[in-house]
Order: sequence, then C-alpha cells, then structure tokens
Amino acid sequence: MVSGPLAVYAAEPTPPTQYQIPAMSLREALTNLAEIARISIAYNGANIENYRSGYVLNAANTADALEIILSRTPFSFEFTGDHTVKLIPRVADHVKQMAPAKTPTAQPDLILVTATKREAYTQKLPVSISTIDGRTLSRWGMRNFNALAPKLAGVSFTNLGPSRNKIFLRGISDGAFADRTQSTVGVYLDETRVIFNDTNPDIRLIDLERIEVVRGPQGTLYGDGSVGGIYRIITKKPALDEYAGYLRASGSVTEGGGSNGTIDGAINLPLAPDRFGLRISGYRESASGYIDNVGTGEENINDSNIFGGRVAGRLKLAENWTLDGAANLQTVDLADSQYIFSNLGGLRRATSAREPYRDDIKIYSLTLRGDIAGARITSSTAFVQRDVKTTFDATAALPVLINDTSAEGFFETSSNIETFTHETRIVSDQDGDFDWLAGVFVARRDEKLFSRLITNNLTPTELAFFSNRNDGVDETALFGEASVYILDKVKFTAGLRWSRTEYDIDVASGGIANTGVDGLVNSRKRSSFSPKIAISYQYSDDILFYTQASQGSRIGGFNVNTPLEAITDLGPNDSVTVFESDTLWNTEIGLKSSWLDNNVIFNAAVFYVFWTEIQTDQILPSGFSFITNAGQARNLGVEAELTARPFPNVELSSAFFWNNPELTEANPFLGADAGDKLPNIAALSASAGATIEFPIAGKWNGLLAADYSYVGESFLTFAEDIAPTMGDYHVGNVRLTAQLNNLRTGVYVDNVWNTRGNTFAFGNPFSLANQPQETPLRPRTIGVFLEKQF
Repeated sequence: MVSGPLAVYAAEPTPPTQYQIPAMSLREALTNLAEIARISIAYNGANIENYRSGYVLNAANTADALEIILSRTPFSFEFTGDHTVKLIPRVADHVKQMAPAKTPTAQPDLILVTATKREAYTQKLPVSISTIDGRTLSRWGMRNFNALAPKLAGVSFTNLGPSRNKIFLRGISDGAFADRTQSTVGVYLDETRVIFNDTNPDIRLIDLERIEVVRGPQGTLYGDGSVGGIYRIITKKPALDEYAGYLRASGSVTEGGGSNGTIDGAINLPLAPDRFGLRISGYRESASGYIDNVGTGEENINDSNIFGGRVAGRLKLAENWTLDGAANLQTVDLADSQYIFSNLGGLRRATSAREPYRDDIKIYSLTLRGDIAGARITSSTAFVQRDVKTTFDATAALPVLINDTSAEGFFETSSNIETFTHETRIVSDQDGDFDWLAGVFVARRDEKLFSRLITNNLTPTELAFFSNRNDGVDETALFGEASVYILDKVKFTAGLRWSRTEYDIDVASGGIANTGVDGLVNSRKRSSFSPKIAISYQYSDDILFYTQASQGSRIGGFNVNTPLEAITDLGPNDSVTVFESDTLWNTEIGLKSSWLDNNVIFNAAVFYVFWTEIQTDQILPSGFSFITNAGQARNLGVEAELTARPFPNVELSSAFFWNNPELTEANPFLGADAGDKLPNIAALSASAGATIEFPIAGKWNGLLAADYSYVGESFLTFAEDIAPTMGDYHVGNVRLTAQLNNLRTGVYVDNVWNTRGNTFAFGNPFSLANQPQETPLRPRTIGVFLEKQF
C-alpha cells in the first residue's frame, strides 16, 4: 500500500518475476506496484500529485520498477526493511540500497485511455487516437484547445475566439461557419457530452488527468455529432488519502498589445480518509487586446477575461464502487472580436461599434462505477446549461437588408441551451479471448434562440429583424460492441448502435429585413444504425496492425430562411422545406509500434472517407446564415505521430498530416465545382517538439522545451476559385523551466518569430462581402511563471 505513515503490507502470494506497469499518474503507479510486490511505500509528506510515472516494461525486480516509475519525478527511494520503502528527494550522489547495477530508463508513455468506453492502452487499440497527459500539458504551457491542436495530427479549427470555434478532425469539414448544423466532432468532459450544434466551449485545460482525441466516426459508441471523431477532457478525481494541491501564476506582455495574467490552482481534500474526498480547482485568465479599431478610434480592443472552476467529489461506497459528482463552471467574456481588415494594413479594422461576446457554461454530472459479476458498470447522468450572447456590427450590410446607405446597426443573438443526458453501460472483464460492452443512452436538449437587428433609422420599438426560435431534440440509443480473438494474434471487433432521434422546431420571425418564413412549427423523426468493424493483428508485443470501417451521421433539419435555389440546384426533386441528413463512411489501415526497448513510439494510419449530403451553414450576401446540403465529398489521407527518447533526458515528438478532401458532387448555388476542396482544411500540416532536462546547480533541475508547427493553405468556402485563402504560416514557441522539488519557475516566448499568419479569413458575416477579413495570430508574447505544489 501507499501511505503517509509507514504501514505493513499483509503477506500475499509470491511477487511476479517481472513487472509491467503502464505509464499513469504517479500515485496510481506506486499503488499498483505496492499491491503487486507486497510492499508498503511511505511518501513522508512528499507531494506526489501532478507527476506521471515512467512505463515499466519487464522490470526484473522491485528496485528496477521503482527506478523507472520515479524517473520523471524529483523523488528517489530507499528500502527501510524487507517489505518497506520510503520516498526521498532525488540527490545526484545518493546511493540507494538494493539499487540495480544498471539503471533502467523510462519509456515514452503508453497511456491508459477510456475513449472506447473501456480501459485500454493506446498502443493496443485498433483506432487512431492521440493522448496527452496533464503533466505534459503543464510542461508545455498548453491551457486551451488552440495551443493543443497543432501538436496533434489531423486536428484543425476555426478561430473566431475562445469558445466560438468549430473543431475538425481528419479533414472532415462541413464549412467554416457555425450556426445550426450539428457539430462534426463530439466534445466531452469526462462522461458528459457538452455540445450538439454549438461551438467548442474551450474549457480550460486545468487540473487534468489527460486529453484524448479519437479520429474518424465514432457513431457506434457516441452517436450523432461524432462523424469526424471525439475530443475528451479527463479531469483529475479526488484522492481519498492525501491533502495536496498546487498554485500557479504567470504574467506576460504581448508585443503591440499590453500585459496578460493567469492564475490557477487546485486543492485535494480527503475529508473522510479512504471514504470521501473533494478536489477543488479554479482559474482566471486576463489577456490584453492587440487589434485597433480605426472606425471608433479605440486601440487594443479585443481584450478578454476567462474564469472558471470545478468542484469534484468522490464517495467510496464499497470496495470497487465509487460515486463521482462534479460541478464545472466557466465564463468567457470577450470585449470585442479578433479579426482585422486586410486592406487597412497592420492589425486594424474599421467598424462602427464593438462586437462583444459572452459565454457562460455550467456542467453538472454524477457518475456511478462498480464491479458486478465479472463486469464493470458505469452509469452517468449530466445536465449542461449554456448561455451565449453574440454581437456583430451589421452596418455594412444595411444597404442590402433595409435599402439604407446611411444607417448604422448591430445584430445580436442570445442563446440559452439546456441539455440532459444519461448513459448506463456494462463492460466485461478483458482477461479472456472474448470481451463485450453494451449500453443505453438518452438525451433531451432544448435551445431558445432570440435574434434581432437594431438600426438607428427606426424607432426604438421597431426592429429591422427579429426571430424567436425554440429547438428541441430527443435522442434514445442502444449500443454494443464485442471483440474476439479469431486466431492467436488476430482480434475481430464489431459494434452497432441503434438510435431514434426526434427534432422539433418553433420559429416566429419578422421585420423589414426578414427574408425567411414568418413562422414555422414542425417536427421530424429518424431511426438509424451506426455500424463498425475492425480487425487487428498483434504481430509482436510491440507492433500492431489494424484495419477498420465505421459510419457516422447527423439528422437533417428544417428550411427556415434557405433560398429555394440552394435546395433545388442540388436536388431538383428534393423537398424545399427541409435539408437532408448526411452520412459518412470511413475506412482505414493503421500501425501502432514501439521500438528500441519502447524508447520510440510510431503510429500511423492511411484513411479514406466518403461523405454524402453534407450539411453546411453558409452566409448570404446580406450576412444572414442559412443551411443547405453542399453535395458529397471524399478524402484520402495519411496521419502519423512519433515520440522518441534518444537519451534519458531528451524527448522528441512530431506529427504529420496530409489529405486531399474534395467535393465529388457540388451544390451549384454555393459556386462550387466537383474537385473543389472542403473549407478550412489544409492539405498539409506538421509539427515537431523537443524537451531537454538538465541539472542547473545544487538541487535545481532545468527543462528546455521548444516546439514548431506549420499549417498549410486552405479556403474559407466550398467555392475554391473565389474563396478567401488562409493558413500557410509557421509558428514557434519556447519555454525554459527551473525546478527545485515542488517549486517550478520559468520564462516562455509564444510566437517566437512574431508571425502574423492568417488563421481564419472570417470575423463578421455582415461585412464579409465588402471587406477582406483575416484573423492574425497573437503577436509575440513573453512571460514568466511560478508554480508551487504542496
């Protein structure tokens, strides 16, 4: 066992001759080793939170295993008895009792994940998945999805600003604009589905166990809204046997902008040891603006404030039974948007007023886990409430909307979303040649959306446009998956999901600028199946080949303000009152491999995607959005990720993605042709990074981290010949850290070369037809940070 005071472990069967313990949190690894080796490990007040263990592969004895587990931490160990060990600070000249003659080295992480709704190691799964643990996120200073995405193969996003962006995986893009269509990537916080048709809320990556990104349709296990894949944020859970925590603060300055500051922290409270505990975390970020508005004469208009927190509780009901509850809150408050007008030079634009944005999200969840009769059950219930308010300067479009060239106005939307979800699943033990899982899922989502266009040429009681819209979605699903070894090293996996979705709408609109229906009340139902099959071949302990085919889909909706030609130009016989559901098939061949005693991990996949009736949000010249089907598309691509540890103190990483996403049938109304590329997807993107650990002086150790990423050129819309272009930029970041036991401090430079870059050629739908828009990278930012663990 692992304990504060020294404890004696009761006699058990003889320990194994070799140890195998995957990389995981340090606490979990020490606990596993103590149980396997029949020893007691005392940490004597040492804070073992926020560290990950090395990967133990075939260690010959307990000392070897401990060396590897502690290799990435500031701790060493000594034996104080035949079955007792205590942790001690790592000292260079300290000679451990019973130390092995040759010190084994830690291996790159083989992380335990739950994205397949069962615990499994990434290298053993027949699916393309990337994971980054919480400690690595902290070492690299990655606090949000935009910082994370370039490090992973095949991950891209729009860039309107925090909590306003769409995520794309594997080149599966339904368009750059976000409005009513269901997302292509599912975003999850632990077991909770966070979004439906809304944007990624950009939950800050604070106090996490890890993140998981799974590429390709995940309809069998996750249902609609995962045709591109899923992005999961796994939070740290309360530890029931230790008081611990951390506090971190940083300050920085942005070139051409101002000062920025962040603070975050967490505390773990075992209020009833080994029975009940709380983990409380919180954060606040303040970022200066760096864009000037020459229309209003204001400078640095796009400053932002983001704050939030999490309270998590864990109750141990019985042996192998736990109840986890959590409340997650976050507010994103943006003073203005972050796009510029390219033709004005510098980081400037000209609008009549500010365009503020605010997003308040609350996520409450309750999850029961336990073992029953050779299987494990997980039952999770959640409620998500999200309130979003958006404002755009609409002055540039008023000559078209209300036939007035002198008027000024703004367009404002207020959205209230409430979502209830529940899932219960049961997973078999995975010790034999056959394993399975089965589950049930139900959800109810209600969204109230109020939109209005206010102009200065009408009386205060008149609106140029208004719309009150209520959307409701009910979803029920049954799903299952089974795996069996059909040969000694060949595993066959098959899964199927049946879902029934009912979508209802109630809209009332009006005003002189209204070009859609005045009112609409309707509903539609759909039953669908999402299958998946996979075959994997474990060529050796270190090499896995796999192939799989999977399907995803999204339910269609109703035509509220779509021009009739946008429907009939693609399908002359289609109903003009609805847009069609879309379906996507993905096939892939992949490799999972580790080399040189697990010091090198290389994973790659080649995939082919075929997508029919692509749903897309598009923008009219007036600035109003509409939904239609863009046609059908295919994508052929390759993705690869490499992690290597050529020396014990050096780790290298890289990611590569190439694809060719193109329309095979195009909707003429969108100005697109067969062969045009899917929006917002670069043909090529790549990244590389390196970390070097080194001694500084005395007990101080250093870490130098540097990373580079390249994003290729892409197009804003489906009409490749006339669409604005974006991308084709290089970015570098560097970070230098010094650490003394539980104290870390350092300096960092983001956007080292002060690259301007055009990350997104869009910012405002009402001026898009009149002004070339682009969204630059945040200019070079230099900062310092300090972190204390306790």
